[in-house]
Amino acid sequence: MPLMSGRKGLMAPQNNFLEKIAKRFKGTHSNFVLGNAAAPPYYPIVYCSDGFCDLAGLHRADIMQQPAACSFLWGPGTETDHKASIQAALKDQKELKLSVQFYIKSESPFWCLLDIVPIHNEVGKVVLFLLSYKDITDMYTPSRNASIYSLENTKMEMDMEFDMDTEQVG
Repeated sequence: MPLMSGRKGLMAPQNNFLEKIAKRFKGTHSNFVLGNAAAPPYYPIVYCSDGFCDLAGLHRADIMQQPAACSFLWGPGTETDHKASIQAALKDQKELKLSVQFYIKSESPFWCLLDIVPIHNEVGKVVLFLLSYKDITDMYTPSRNASIYSLENTKMEMDMEFDMDTEQVG
């Protein structure tokens, strides 16, 4: 499906629900993708922020419809158990916070705090996954727990209901 110009990576511009979520998280979590929870096993990316494109060193067209697990960022230093944990969190629709080594397009490694959060609709069904990527390379220490790197919040409260008919997030 061709990308619509001026839509910041939206594959379905008529989808108000997706637009509201992207707007809601754009300022606080600038490096993120949204994956379609209704399309297993890959949960294709249906939105990617400008910050994520910059972090990954990729163009939006190279990211859209890729698997939400972002396996295109995996490299020789990405641990097998981390890959499995990411895939399991998506499959089981569970939250995950993990410090993991990824690789940008130029094959340079970086350490990342990855947060995976299932997003439920107004009836409680998981419809999207928000995957937030924070570059922690400058402060990474292998013995530290992933939660230490969450500098803005101790707990991301993103699993909330979205009212499809209003701009209000409840």
